[in-house]
Amino acid sequence: MIRRLASVLILALVAIPLATTASATSATCVIPGHLPHVTLSDTSPTPRLTVLAGTRFVAIVPKWGANHDTDLTLQPSGIVREVCSVLTKGGGRRALLVAYRRGTTSLHATVTPVSNLMMPSWSARITVVILGA
Repeated sequence: MIRRLASVLILALVAIPLATTASATSATCVIPGHLPHVTLSDTSPTPRLTVLAGTRFVAIVPKWGANHDTDLTLQPSGIVREVCSVLTKGGGRRALLVAYRRGTTSLHATVTPVSNLMMPSWSARITVVILGA
């Protein structure tokens, strides 16, 4: 029994991707307005958010011109995980994320299809802490 559980755990860990891209619109994604949030930006200093492990929070990506939808990438993955995301009017994105384990990660966003003129490079830093650690 213990060997079987260990095998399942190892398979689950191997299946975790190194980067997660959130490009699909979810019609069932409900994002409460009262959650902590961070708006990705291309300014300095980079926007930052610190949350407790287990906390749900929202990442907001600005809109980018006509016919371009924003994509959100989490790197490294495993520190925060995407629950769902929705495209907003004009092509921005709101993503519901959960702080999964202690550490610091970067959120990055760009657009699809690729812009011929220039590409935005929005980002934010998320730090997940554990109470009492």
